[in-house]
Amino acid sequence: MLHPALVKRIERNLAEGQLTQREIAQKLGVGRGSVLAIAKRRRSGGQCSNPMPEPHEVEKPIEPAEWCPGCRAMVQMPCLLCTLRHALANGWLKRSLSGHDAPLRLDLKPTHRKRYEQVVARRKAEAALQTEKKQQRRNRAEDKRRRVRAAERMATGQPS
Repeated sequence: MLHPALVKRIERNLAEGQLTQREIAQKLGVGRGSVLAIAKRRRSGGQCSNPMPEPHEVEKPIEPAEWCPGCRAMVQMPCLLCTLRHALANGWLKRSLSGHDAPLRLDLKPTHRKRYEQVVARRKAEAALQTEKKQQRRNRAEDKRRRVRAAERMATGQPS
């Protein structure tokens, strides 16, 4: 798919009528078929079976991909995955479980529906277990803090 700015240049060259479609294609480094498709779209009043995105739909030119230092993936910066992970870690976003709780809107065979319900039940049980383990860790950490404070008070001779 051609960049919208390139499409505009092709359209401008076609409108000027100074160059042939072949010359426009060579000048801009695109295929003759692309120039022909754009010319046909102009003549048919903008109707095309595969319409190009409007300029306002594309916010900025496509940048070359870079290696993300956070996730080590080849992405266009800023890396959306790392940005999302950072927002989740800092509590700026909350994970939504509504997608998992929402009913499946597919017509499944009874055996497949049964399997789906088993998987959903297992995932809910695993999530509940994880929540319980987190709470136990918090309780242990709080108990440890209390014991340390009590030991410090006893060492300094302060009443509890």
